[in-house]
Amino acid sequence: MYLYHFVVLVRSMDSQQIKIRIGLACVAFLAATVVLVMLFGGGKMPDIFSKDYEIYVLLKQAPMLNENSPVYKNGVEIGRVTRVELVNGDREVKITLRIRSNVKLYTDEECNLSLNLLGQSTLNFTPKITEQQPDRPEPKVLEAKSTIDGVTPIDIAKLADSLQNDATKAIRSMSSVADQIGKTFGIINQILGSPEEVAFKQERLEEMVNNAAKTITLISSVLSSVKELIDDPDIREGIKSSSKELPGVIDEGKKLLTTFNGMTGQITKMLKQVDLTIGKVDQNLDHFTQFTEALGDNGPQFLEALVSAAKEFDGSMAQLSEFARSLNNPDGSV
Repeated sequence: MYLYHFVVLVRSMDSQQIKIRIGLACVAFLAATVVLVMLFGGGKMPDIFSKDYEIYVLLKQAPMLNENSPVYKNGVEIGRVTRVELVNGDREVKITLRIRSNVKLYTDEECNLSLNLLGQSTLNFTPKITEQQPDRPEPKVLEAKSTIDGVTPIDIAKLADSLQNDATKAIRSMSSVADQIGKTFGIINQILGSPEEVAFKQERLEEMVNNAAKTITLISSVLSSVKELIDDPDIREGIKSSSKELPGVIDEGKKLLTTFNGMTGQITKMLKQVDLTIGKVDQNLDHFTQFTEALGDNGPQFLEALVSAAKEFDGSMAQLSEFARSLNNPDGSV
C-alpha cells in the first residue's frame, strides 16, 4: 500500500523536481559521511595524498587497542593505528602505526600503552626516563618500517582483583579485630562485675590513689631531708674526709685479707696433720680390735695358761726364798 502511494507521488512530480531532490539527498549523504569521518577520525579529515610512514610496535598485550586508535606524542595526536595482529607464535602483539610525515620519532623515546577508565586504549610516545650521562650518544630519528618494543601498563583487571583480595582480607581482619574488642569488653565487664561491685572497686581505687599520693609525699619529704643533709657543709666535709681515708681503709682490708689467707693455709696444714693423726688412731684401734677379738676367742685357754704360769712362778719364788734363807743361816748347809 505504501509502495502504491509512493508510485503515485512520483508520477505526480515532474522530472526536474525529482532530479533536484535526488541531488539534495546525495549532498546530505556526503555531508553525513564527512561528519562521521571527522567524528571517528578525531575531528580531522584523513589526508589521502600525504606521505605518512609506518612504525611497528611490539607489546606483550594490547587490551582494548583497535584499528584507528589514536597515537600521541607528548599528548599531541600524530597518527593512527592501522593494524593489530599476533606474532612470534601468538606470544606478542604487533601494532602497525601510520605516523604523519611532518612528525619525527627518536630512539630515546618509548611507546606506552595507556588504558583509561572508559576502556579506551591509546599509544603515547614519551621520552625515556634515564640518568643524565655526559657521554651519552645523540638520539637518532626512527626510520620508516622500524620496529620498537613498547611498554605495557599494569593489567587493570589483575590490579582490581588484587585490590579486591586485599580489601577482603582487610575486612576479615577488621571483623576479627572487632570480635577481639568485643571479647575484651566482655572480659572487662566480667572483671568489673555489677554496679555495686563497680562502686566498691571505685572506692578502693580512690583509696589506693590517695595512699599512693601520701607515699609520694613521704618520699618527697625524705628526698628533701636527704638533700638538706647533702647541702650541709659539715656533712660534705665529713664525706670528703671519708673519701680521702677510703684508700687507706681499702689497703688495710687488703692486708687483712692477705693475713687471713696465710692463716687459712696454716689451718689447712693443721687439718691435714689432724687427718693423719686420726688415721693413725684408726689403725691402732683396728689393731686393738683384732687383739680383743683374739682374746675373746681364746679367753679360757689363755686364763688357764696364765693361772698355771702364776702357780709355777709362786713355786719358783718359794724355792728362791728357801734357798736365800738357807744361805743366810750360818749353821745350816745348803
